[in-house]
Amino acid sequence: MGEPECDGTLERFVRTLKERYIYLHRFQSLPEARRIIGQFIPRYYPARLIERLGHRTLTHSRADNLGRAA
Repeated sequence: MGEPECDGTLERFVRTLKERYIYLHRFQSLPEARRIIGQFIPRYYPARLIERLGHRTLTHSRADNLGRAA
């Protein structure tokens, strides 16, 4: 079934992407748009604190999980 809390996470991502990149740039080409927007993703996720992960970043949560699995 659907998970509404995941919808909120995605909606926040799209909102931030639009506010910081889409609305502020006048892209000259599709490759330029892909390059600039592609730079956003690695900057967004490592710094984003996620409530369901105990207000930790996805990077920290993954590292903890990988450490426990080893």
